[in-house]
Amino acid sequence: MGVRYDINQYIASVKMSNKTRILVEGRDDQSNLRNLILSVVGEKSLRVDSAEIIKGDCKKTSRNNREKIEKVHGICDGNHDFSNLFYFCDREFYKFDVRDKVLDFMDGHESRGNLFWTIGHSFENYFFNESLMIEAFRFLTGSEFKYEALRIFSGCFVDAVKVVATITLAARDIGKSSYPLGVVFWKDFEFVDGNLVFDMSSWRGADKTEICENFKSAYEKYESIVNNTDYEVLLRVCRGHTGLQLLQRVFARCLYESGSTVDASLATKHSDSFAKIKENSVSSALCESWIRTIGKGNLNYPSALIDSIA
Repeated sequence: MGVRYDINQYIASVKMSNKTRILVEGRDDQSNLRNLILSVVGEKSLRVDSAEIIKGDCKKTSRNNREKIEKVHGICDGNHDFSNLFYFCDREFYKFDVRDKVLDFMDGHESRGNLFWTIGHSFENYFFNESLMIEAFRFLTGSEFKYEALRIFSGCFVDAVKVVATITLAARDIGKSSYPLGVVFWKDFEFVDGNLVFDMSSWRGADKTEICENFKSAYEKYESIVNNTDYEVLLRVCRGHTGLQLLQRVFARCLYESGSTVDASLATKHSDSFAKIKENSVSSALCESWIRTIGKGNLNYPSALIDSIA
């Protein structure tokens, strides 16, 4: 579904609605949050909207869904006519402080009126859990190498999170949040003496572009900072889309590691196949695993938002 409203039209549609409305940033956030609500709250007269259906009206809102949410909130906050409207935004780097280590100054899920933030950088960070990923990845591949690959993935998960966190901070440093997703592949990860390695000294050695050189310098700067940082903070500070895709590629590398001694050609085929699974399919599988754990008592979900709409 494409753009349906400008900002004023969206606000008018909320005012005329008798449903509880929740405005989120993206399509995956929309479906994942809706599924969570149905699981935790059950049937309820509510609607989850993606900011993608709203047309921006300035330079910021035309390029950024979060800016659209902030603008709608700024107009509607405190007005009783819009008490049925809630907002759920990616926290991004709000209240993270980078010193000799990364510090997290957010005390639980924070809110401002009806505006709530994710506990980690993005919605996807709720899925950054070793057990969740192992369960989801097990269902997403039929490879005969997967059980050994899952064992390897479990053993390198902490190191993989450190790599993702370092990439996240380095990309932020150079002002390119999605870099280097388009140029890091599963073959760029290696295992040396059983340890996962992303070798920055050999990665894209022939690429002398300014963006690559700046990224490499920033990555090296943040390696020690990430190593000094508490693991739970690293899970939160990783950029959601970056983490989701890179952890998928790490597991693809684990598939190769587990099968290459048996049949390197087949292992490559399975790794390539897993790495090509679309992000929304991976996200959906992880969401299902996540919701099941919430049913068993996992409290790592936006409970303040859910309680408010319940």
